[in-house]
Formats: sequence, C-alpha cells, structure tokens
Amino acid sequence: MSIINPSNPLFRAFVSITIFTFVLSLGMSLSLAQLRAFWQHSGLMIRTLVATVILPPLLLALLILTVDLPKPVPIALALLMAAPGPPLLTQRISQAGVSRELALDMQVTLALTTIVFTPLILSLFQAGFPDASDVRLDIWVIARKVAFVQFLPLGIGFAIHQIQAEWVEKLTVILNKLSQVLVLILVLALLISLVTSKLLLTLGWAPFLTIALFNVLLLAIGHLLTTGYAKQIQASVAISSIARNLGLAIFIATSLRRADAILTILAAQIVGIIINLPYTRWIKRR
Repeated sequence: MSIINPSNPLFRAFVSITIFTFVLSLGMSLSLAQLRAFWQHSGLMIRTLVATVILPPLLLALLILTVDLPKPVPIALALLMAAPGPPLLTQRISQAGVSRELALDMQVTLALTTIVFTPLILSLFQAGFPDASDVRLDIWVIARKVAFVQFLPLGIGFAIHQIQAEWVEKLTVILNKLSQVLVLILVLALLISLVTSKLLLTLGWAPFLTIALFNVLLLAIGHLLTTGYAKQIQASVAISSIARNLGLAIFIATSLRRADAILTILAAQIVGIIINLPYTRWIKRR
C-alpha cells in the first residue's frame, strides 16, 4: 500500500487538487439561471435528493445493523454514501440518453448538497456506530474541508462563467480535461495499490456480494421513485443513486489514516460501476 499513504501530505494535496479542479470546471460549465430552472422542477429535484442523498445512508445504517461486515467496509460505504455526485456523473448519465444540460444541473445540485449533508451524514454515522473506526472525525473540520473543495470552487466557477468570454469557454474545456486526467491518475494509483495489496483476499467475496446487492437495491429505488417520468430521467436518477464521489470520499478518508478504507472505497465503486452497466444497456433498449 506504499502508493496510497493517507498520512503523506503529497497524496492528500493531490486528492484535494483533483477535486478542486473538477468542481471548478463544473461551476464554469453552466449558469445560475440554468440551475435555478432545474430547481423549479421541485418534484424531480425532491425525488433526486431522496434517491441520492437521503435514502442511501438510511439503508446503509440498516445494512450495518443486520449484516456483519469487516471493519473497512462500513467505513468505506459510509464515506461513499456521504459523497454523492462523482466527477464522471455527467458522462455516465449522458450515456443513458439524458441531455448534457440536465446531467450538469443534477451534478451541480448534488455537489452543493455535500456542503451540508456530507458532514451531517458522517456525524450521524459516527454517533450511531462509534466502533466503526478507532479515529474520530472532527465534523466541523470536515465541513470546512468540504466547503473548501466543493463550495469555494463552485462559487469561483459560477463567477467566471458570468464573464461569457471566449477564453472562459476554452479554459473550461482545458480544466475539464485536466480534471479527468487527474481522476484517472488517482484511480490508476488506487488500482495498483488494490491489486498489489492482500485486501481482497482478506475481506473475501461475501462483503462485495453484499455491496452488489445494496447497489441493485439503490438502483431499483432510484428508478421506481421516478415512475411516470421519461425513461432518460428515470435512468439519470437511478444512476445518480449508486454513483458516488470517489475523490471526495477518499479526501475525507485520509483523515482516518486508514489505507484499507481508501482501497475498499475503490473496490466498492468498481462493484457499483459493474452493476450499472446492464441497467444502462437495458434503458437504451427500452
């Protein structure tokens, strides 16, 4: 696990820069007017928040109470459930036929919710499951960190977008590509560490089967909650319900100083992506 060292300030700085760059490009990609127009569809927005922000942590709490999971698994899942809206959510939703504008609206909305819900969800998990980790998170410190890597770059991005100059569009494209490269580097580093570690052998197959079934449940809930909407919108909410912000979850996990939790976060994300593939194909064929 030498590549992934949560105590290494360089690793922590790289994760912070990756998230900041992505969220900055996200804020520069759409206007506040476009975002407000999405929020006016209150029914859809409420269903999106219920499926992606409210129900997942509640169902996870029920899962932890009923299933005996190895220690890094509940930690990893709690961090993931507290971090909706991954960097590549727009692309994943667009693959299901949703317009890029709607995908961006949903992604920015979820990014904004993390400022309140991420610290809140983690504080509730920490209070409800005190034995999950030997390290206690300072929730106010986490709130400040989340604000720094989510709210601040979003605000800067919105402000830059208002300039409406040609160089802004070019810079947005550059930052978007740069953020994707940084995410790719982070994922590759995590994959190398995951493969070379003995974590998967130590945990066994049972936890990952549980994670797979949990993802299927979230996917079904997201789909059913939007019954009556166009299939593309159903798909976007369902996919958002299992797609979590890998970078943000790892960013918070570095405070726990547990490399096994960080690698479990990646493994759980891979399971979610695998579960998502047949669903996306099914939606396209409907």
